[in-house]
Amino acid sequence: MMTGARVGKGMLYYRPELTYAQGSEAGASYKVFLLSFKNPVYLKGAEDIRPFFQAGVQMSQYEPAVNGVTGSKERGNGFHLGFGVEIDISKNVQIRNDYYFANGPGRVLIVGLGIQAQFGGEESGNNN
Repeated sequence: MMTGARVGKGMLYYRPELTYAQGSEAGASYKVFLLSFKNPVYLKGAEDIRPFFQAGVQMSQYEPAVNGVTGSKERGNGFHLGFGVEIDISKNVQIRNDYYFANGPGRVLIVGLGIQAQFGGEESGNNN
């Protein structure tokens, strides 16, 4: 299970986003900071649904557990590629689902699903 937070700048194309995510399973823990540049793909006639792709760099920390004992922390930098979709619930609230394929250290697939809210700036849709 992972938890996290995201902050972005409301630009139309190649919007920068900073994401922090952390999780643990079977005693091992994983933390990652991702700097992504998100680009929307607009679908004519479906303004409430916005697919997107993204790419960026990351810093990761992985702490493995062997036989229930926490091991040494492994830190590294890498890159990630991803895609996803935003679906409008209201003019400033969306459901967001995204997938990141990350490399460094190791290879990771991060799947995100959640609610996002916009504060200030333009309304959602083509002004996102």
